[in-house]
Amino acid sequence: LPPITLHSSDVLRIAASQLALGRALALLTQYIVLNITLKTDATVRLSSGSGFSASGFFKEAEALLTSLIVTLTAEQKMDNSLDVLEILAGAYASLGELYYCLCCEYHSSTILNHSIRYLTLSLRMVHHRLIEEEGIQPNVQALCAGSPRSLMLLQAQTATQLGRVYSFSKGCAGLNRSLFQKNIFYFSLSVTMQYFNTEHPLIGNIRRLEYVEETWDSSEDIVNRMLIDDFLPEYIITD
Repeated sequence: LPPITLHSSDVLRIAASQLALGRALALLTQYIVLNITLKTDATVRLSSGSGFSASGFFKEAEALLTSLIVTLTAEQKMDNSLDVLEILAGAYASLGELYYCLCCEYHSSTILNHSIRYLTLSLRMVHHRLIEEEGIQPNVQALCAGSPRSLMLLQAQTATQLGRVYSFSKGCAGLNRSLFQKNIFYFSLSVTMQYFNTEHPLIGNIRRLEYVEETWDSSEDIVNRMLIDDFLPEYIITD
């Protein structure tokens, strides 16, 4: 019997594995920064053989995710499927999350700018593909009905993370706040509610991050206007 796989090619299987490793390294970076994981608690070590440090794991994750983005960007020229797009968008989002993890220690506007830029890029590239190339109508129900479930849940997860970075950045100078999407949590909430009931932990998590009192219908109306008007401006880093 052929091996059971979630992906259609060796390239995608390897890419998905690299993405999972990059996400794990990003999470480990954050846990080390927050002193949740100590050197004495962990058996994993840097592949370079250097010391156990958040900056070391950050550099390994950054190199891995950056290389993955280059590989998948080239792969898209031969395979422009939504499967490739999903892993590529996930790599950009993970790179944005990685920079956010480092912000927990350094509170640097430069690092925050990179985090916002990559998370925004991930959301924009998927949105453009679905609306402009796949021809899906710009409303929540149509997007969720006409797109792979995993891809739209990635959009919701990335939007939640971007909203978290927006909140973290309050009081930090050097950010282009005119390009922030004020309704980003509503987008995440509306998409997530297409797949889960209101008692699901993902829904509760979004509501805890920012108080959202709108009903399902009113939240969806806000997002549908957002999708038509200007989903998410390109985030340009200014000096």
